[in-house]
Amino acid sequence: MLSYIESSLNARRTLLYNEEKLELNQALFLGAFNYWQETESLTFENKLHRLRHLTVLNERSKAKTLHISLDFHPADKLTDKKMKQIAKEYMKALGFADQPWLLYRHIDAGHPHMHIVTTNIRPDGSRMSNDERSYLHQMKICSTLGKKHSLTPAEKQKMPDPLALRQKTGIPQPLKYGQIPTKTGIAGVLDHILENFRYTTLDQLNALLYVYRVRADRGSEQGIMYRNRGLYYRMIDENGKKIGAPIKASSFAQRPTLNYLEKKMEDNRLVMEQKLQLIKDDISWVLIGRPASLQEFGERLKAKRVRMIMPPPARQRQNRPPEPYTGHGFFYVDLQSKAIYRDTDLGTPFTAAAVIKKIALEATMKLLLEQQKLTISKKDRSILQDPSPDPAQKLNVLLSLARQEHWRQVKMPKEETDLVLRPRLRLTL
Repeated sequence: MLSYIESSLNARRTLLYNEEKLELNQALFLGAFNYWQETESLTFENKLHRLRHLTVLNERSKAKTLHISLDFHPADKLTDKKMKQIAKEYMKALGFADQPWLLYRHIDAGHPHMHIVTTNIRPDGSRMSNDERSYLHQMKICSTLGKKHSLTPAEKQKMPDPLALRQKTGIPQPLKYGQIPTKTGIAGVLDHILENFRYTTLDQLNALLYVYRVRADRGSEQGIMYRNRGLYYRMIDENGKKIGAPIKASSFAQRPTLNYLEKKMEDNRLVMEQKLQLIKDDISWVLIGRPASLQEFGERLKAKRVRMIMPPPARQRQNRPPEPYTGHGFFYVDLQSKAIYRDTDLGTPFTAAAVIKKIALEATMKLLLEQQKLTISKKDRSILQDPSPDPAQKLNVLLSLARQEHWRQVKMPKEETDLVLRPRLRLTL
């Protein structure tokens, strides 16, 4: 038995995630506890109102909704009745026995698991302590209940990574076109990113969205949509190629329009400025060790709770004047403050160009080209061979080759490479 707890800024969105599972026949509603009405008579608004009745009592706290996932081993054959019993005992041990909470059994995975939606605000308006929800306390509760109910012992838990590729309490996996309704998939990604991460530009937001194969797009600067401050979202593939039809921001329940994003950006600005030096110190420490490759650089950053994202540059539109050619570079995510920064935000020593020079990436890429392990277009080859190339163009060519080499490493049989990449690293290097 494993448990994951995440805080949410928006009770409606958290509740919608589970209610949409009901509509898709991917979940069962097992009950409402400490509610004023009978379970059978509850509407969506009834469920939401009971939570909001408490959350409005505390204006200082922001993340007042809790989304809990309890996962079991596939060998544990649990009836709905048994799940309800375990959920009640878990909530009591967690100190939430008297709080209103909703229980859903999800049936969209190969193992039994249930989701709980509740709030950490008491009837007197006070906020419940985070201590009872600590990682170690969760492990203790799960171990005790596992023994009591003869559940399969869980392996040692790891602290959850906000950008990890898992599907526990609503954190989405990278979207794949055709595997999930486009709007539903994008809405789940937006719920997670917009509530949990800080950004101050659309480029920063898109770097985060790239991890989950989504892009926010204003369209061409010459277009009507751009002039009217419109915004739409759509799926992309690993190379940034757009897939499927775009969906207007205003059509999503959370209405993540440009006005909404710009307000969030302004709210994020001060906090991100205050945390800037901390992430610079972490990256500086990693660079002192002179990593031998981008992969090693990314691995060492992970130990500092920093992630590097290297999305592909935006594609040029056909039959349109070329846009200014700028090096795309890196984005760094500080998982402590959950803030994302472009490499140029941190200063020259932290830019992609500086890191590439420090780890001698250009020499490595040229060697791989000579060995015919990478492919390159005539145009890019001429840029690389030019004795005085445009720095931004050369940077983009090297980053494109580095990305190609990364995916080549990922797809190679394990015995053919000394660099073993876990699946969850594939999007962040």
